[in-house]
Order: sequence, then C-alpha cells, then structure tokens
Amino acid sequence: MAAAPTTLGLGTALPVTGSFAIPLVALGSALAINTAMTRVNCNTWQGEKSITKDGKEPAGIKSPDGSVFGTKGLFGNAIDNNRNSYDPLLIATRVHANLMENLPITLLLAGLAELNGADRKKLTSVLALFTLMRVSHVFALYKCNQPARAFGFFGTNIVQLGLVGWLGTLTKGYWGY
Repeated sequence: MAAAPTTLGLGTALPVTGSFAIPLVALGSALAINTAMTRVNCNTWQGEKSITKDGKEPAGIKSPDGSVFGTKGLFGNAIDNNRNSYDPLLIATRVHANLMENLPITLLLAGLAELNGADRKKLTSVLALFTLMRVSHVFALYKCNQPARAFGFFGTNIVQLGLVGWLGTLTKGYWGY
C-alpha cells in the first residue's frame, strides 16, 4: 500500500529522492573532474577530439578487440598505442554526458512519484537500482565491458519507464480512472 502523499511545507518533502541525489550528483561531479583532467592531459580545451601536448593524435582507450591498456585519470581511463582505439577525451565527455542525460529525468520522475504517495521502501529500491546501473555504465564504458554497459543502459531505461508507469498509476485519479 502506498504511503499518503507528502505535503509540502510539513517536514521533509522528498527524503528518498533527496537522499539519492547526493551520491548521484557526487558521481556527476567526479565525472566532470575526470573530463577536465583528461582535457588537461590531452591539451584539448574545447571539443571532443584529443590533441596531445606534442601535437600528435591521441593514444586512445582500449578497443573491444582486446588491446592492452595502461591507466590514467580518475576512473582509470585506459591509454595504449593502438591506432584502432578510442579517443580518451571522447570517452570521458560521453561518460559524463550520459549520466547527465539520464540523472535529471530519473530524479524528476522519482520526486514526482514520491510527492504523489509512492511507497518509500519501493522507491528506495528503485533508486538504488538506478544508482547501480549508472555506476555499472560508467565503469563499463571505461573498461569496454559491453555486457556491463548493456546492463547499465537497458536497466536505466527500464527504471525510467517503470517510474513513468508507477507515476501514471499514482496519478490516475486525476484523469478520472
């Protein structure tokens, strides 16, 4: 049974959503710092194409073909000399952007569900799962782990669609159902 809707102005309105915003925004900040560090290491202050400090093409990040990596950067972005590898700056910017594309909509949906009486224990489980999905996706992109990347991608979409469906059931009375 869903808890009664939280009334704004009478205590903490969104304790579950607010609690999960803390580690998720911290992850976003860490990814932004990692992108800035990668920009400095690649001597690229704008855009997504790395240019190394000596003006050469970037070394790149390990490709899925099994190339060996070294580590560099906050999340261990892999660097090697494989010409078929990925640009480290492109990876860093996309990892950060991907979280920033999914985080606001998920927190908004969770907050709306919580304000409309969503069960807090269930919502905590959903947001814990979302957090796990996003962390999985971050490390999967850096390590070229495609199964973990798919887990993060599809899991995030399932969580978002689930929240939309749940929100729909919580607000169905508004539409006369």
